[in-house]
Amino acid sequence: MHYDNYYAGSSDWRELAAADKVSNIVSQWEVAGERSITTPTTLEIGCGEGAVSDALVGRGWPVQGVEISQSGVDAATERGLTVTRYDGDRLPFDDASFDLCVLTHVVEHLENPRLVLHEAMRVGRWVIVEVPLEFHWRTPRDYKWTDLGHINPYNMKLIRQLLQSCELEVVSEAVTSTGRPGFVFQEGQLRGSLKWFTRSVALRVVPWLAKRLFTYHGVLLCRPVP
Repeated sequence: MHYDNYYAGSSDWRELAAADKVSNIVSQWEVAGERSITTPTTLEIGCGEGAVSDALVGRGWPVQGVEISQSGVDAATERGLTVTRYDGDRLPFDDASFDLCVLTHVVEHLENPRLVLHEAMRVGRWVIVEVPLEFHWRTPRDYKWTDLGHINPYNMKLIRQLLQSCELEVVSEAVTSTGRPGFVFQEGQLRGSLKWFTRSVALRVVPWLAKRLFTYHGVLLCRPVP
């Protein structure tokens, strides 16, 4: 299985990327308008090695995780997180057990995304999904496997309609760019800063064009259709 040892060893990149993901989660939760619940009970589905969950716990959020990869479960447990091994089918929780379910950079990996989304909807009152927006003008005609494990490319329209096909109401959505530290980590100081500036400005000034040329992140806040 591709993900068996996926999270073996530490990853500075995953730690860095978690900061952007957590910022998006917190921003979308504020949109939910649950003013009496500032620290929602949260289930992170596909929590990996626990970088996002750990950062949310640091904000005072009560978080549990589920993960299919044993290496991820082991790494997250070492952080002191509560994590359950998950078979990718039925979540081991009762209906409406959590205020919020989070799937951040998970759905693009899933063989059966609707199955997982229906389960998220069952156990959580709200669902936040974030995916890389990799379906654009530069997407190649033919699929080619990479070690990233992304098998489902999305743009905002595709991910929105996927969620709606699961009887989820999209309450809020946003398109964000990787922060400057992420670009610098991957590309070096000069090249990374230039890449971050170009993509950030393009997204603000000509968003319709930017989203057709570059890969951004789409984050959507959902709840079951009333």
